[in-house]
Amino acid sequence: MPDTFDSPYTGQQSMGGGVVGIMEVILSDFLKLLQETEAAESAAQKEYDELVQNEAEAKAARDAQMSHYAMQICHLGPLKERCNLSSFSCGKGMMEILRTLSC
Repeated sequence: MPDTFDSPYTGQQSMGGGVVGIMEVILSDFLKLLQETEAAESAAQKEYDELVQNEAEAKAARDAQMSHYAMQICHLGPLKERCNLSSFSCGKGMMEILRTLSC
């Protein structure tokens, strides 16, 4: 008989703790993944909020600039009539502004 069978088999005790050990590893992996996911979501939310804020500021600046241009166009109202400004090729958008402002 080989020497291997002289003592009872004890398994690889240093390798684990059975089902409980596996469950502990799964739990620690899950908690680590949860922490990483929450950190990534937080960073993405912060980036999104900054983007929304920047776009709101840019839109406000564009709206203010458009109002400024509209006021300049209103001051050109009499000139529009004298110079027949509507015949210039300034685009449909500008002509629509001139019509709606009723300077």
